[in-house]
Amino acid sequence: MWSNRRRQRAEEARQAEQAAARAADAFLTLDTEQTSVAADFDLLLGVLAPADVPAARRSYDAAAGQCQQAVAAYLALNAPDAPPPATAALERSRADLDAARAALARFAQWCRTRMAHAAAAITAAEEQAGDARAALADATAAIEATRAAGRDTGGAQQQLARAREAYHQISEAAVGRAGVGVRAAVTEARKQAEQARRLADEARTLPERTPKALGSLRTRIDGLRYRIGQLDERMSDLRREFVAACWTDLTGGAKAAHTELDAAVAAVQDAERRAAAGEWEAAWDGVTRARAHLERVTDTVDAPGERLAALRAVRDDPRAESERTRRVIRDAQRFVLGLAGGPPGDSARQLDSRSALLQTMVNKLDVPHPDYWTYLTQLARIRTEVGDLVDRIRQGG
Repeated sequence: MWSNRRRQRAEEARQAEQAAARAADAFLTLDTEQTSVAADFDLLLGVLAPADVPAARRSYDAAAGQCQQAVAAYLALNAPDAPPPATAALERSRADLDAARAALARFAQWCRTRMAHAAAAITAAEEQAGDARAALADATAAIEATRAAGRDTGGAQQQLARAREAYHQISEAAVGRAGVGVRAAVTEARKQAEQARRLADEARTLPERTPKALGSLRTRIDGLRYRIGQLDERMSDLRREFVAACWTDLTGGAKAAHTELDAAVAAVQDAERRAAAGEWEAAWDGVTRARAHLERVTDTVDAPGERLAALRAVRDDPRAESERTRRVIRDAQRFVLGLAGGPPGDSARQLDSRSALLQTMVNKLDVPHPDYWTYLTQLARIRTEVGDLVDRIRQGG
């Protein structure tokens, strides 16, 4: 009997010793890996874009916190003044240490992935920096050639100064150390330099381009003047075929178009006077102003015809728009339901509410004179909102 008890105690001691060895091994392994991952994380912080740093710190803190809890529990279990731990307690401690190590391993894999992305971004940033330098050189040469031709290069020089300022904020060391964060700045410097070169090239060719542009503007003015005369006919069709809510926002279009057209004519006349005096930059400013006025005239005269075509189409086949919108909602619902963690947040409720709104709009057509324009605009808004929701989910927002 006593021998059985001795054997049992010996077996228990052996199991406790083995459990203690396993727990100690898990502790030492975790401690080593913590040190390694902390070093990797410090390297990662050096190449992350500033906007990505807070999320990275949160991920690291979560993994490190789990490790600290497991380590603290193990050390408390093995404190000098603590009683010898039981086998079960040692096994629980080992399991906690292994779980913390697994969390740390997942974070380490995330770090390695982000480091690979960062390395690719640094390479791209270095290439873009070279492109920006080349663009600055091209812009400088173009400005010199334009100045030699006797043209004003003030606008191009200002643009080039902005490009140089943007580029000088980016040192070669910064590109190599934090390419992710500076790529946007390098790209902006290149774009500014390319714009400076375009301005210089445009200034050099103004005497050839300005007369052609003025001739084109005069032709366009004549065409738009004729189209303004047709606005009343289009508005009459809208009033006759559809309720006021479908066209009220378009009233007054003819008056607004005439005002813009008169302003365009005045800008063209001013440009012609400037061109005759050899003031090519000022003449081109007039061309630019005239084009802006004519764009607004075009939008105004196009609107009634486009509105009429859209309203007639939905009147002839109202189901086409509703089915199009319903497909967008169904696709979004399938997307969120297929996510690994299920629909995030209240996305399912939002999609259900858009589906209900769609049905409400469809029901509102069951009257003698429906408001087709509100129907069209509301369905377009539903599609936009659903698309925005899906985009936010895809981007992790």
